[in-house]
Amino acid sequence: MNKTINLEEIEPSACSIMRCCLNGNDKSYYLWNNAKSYYTKLRHVLDDIMADTQKDYLYFTFVALSSATLEYSLNLLYAFYCFHQFDYEQYKLYLETYKNMRFKNKLFILPYILSNGKWVINENCKFVKTLDDLIKKRNGLLHNSEKLHVFDFPDIHASIIDDKLYVPIEYSQVEFSLSVEDNIIDTITKENCMDIGNAMFAFYQQILIPFINDGTLNICEFIIAKKGNSKEFPSK
Repeated sequence: MNKTINLEEIEPSACSIMRCCLNGNDKSYYLWNNAKSYYTKLRHVLDDIMADTQKDYLYFTFVALSSATLEYSLNLLYAFYCFHQFDYEQYKLYLETYKNMRFKNKLFILPYILSNGKWVINENCKFVKTLDDLIKKRNGLLHNSEKLHVFDFPDIHASIIDDKLYVPIEYSQVEFSLSVEDNIIDTITKENCMDIGNAMFAFYQQILIPFINDGTLNICEFIIAKKGNSKEFPSK
């Protein structure tokens, strides 16, 4: 016999869960929720950005922390879903599958999985578009590399005689152009960070907290009913 306990009943600041085996024939296990720590730090960095604190690393820091917070949140939601749906061995198998999905796929398929096929992501939601852009920025920042560029160099009719380079006097000066692209680390703006912050905290309020607390998803800005489904509340 197993009993699932919300650890908030034991420790109000820890909205986590445990499953206790009451007859000694199975495993007892628990799952922590440390999302608040991520979002608290995210708020502190965003406050510095909004206060125009002159630190050139803040925008990069905010994007990196936001992407880490989003991925932690997605993994946590899948973990809570698997905790409620499966036993200990199945939990590990299914969670590993969800965690190994591409970052964007984790986000876009989340409502469908957590609602058992009733809800889907609202791709027209401004917050969803912002989080999608956050993932692209994160990939660009953390996996960036320089490209090899081809350019046009004028024919200066040079020749090599006795291992020496000879250039006609009329070509002693040449002109050519090189295209310069902004590095992604220099393109992030305060407005980008504010948009990301709004999307992240909306996700926290509309998706993370309701599912962690109640094990359900409801229609919100991020979520719409799957075509053919009525807007009924999903079962736990």
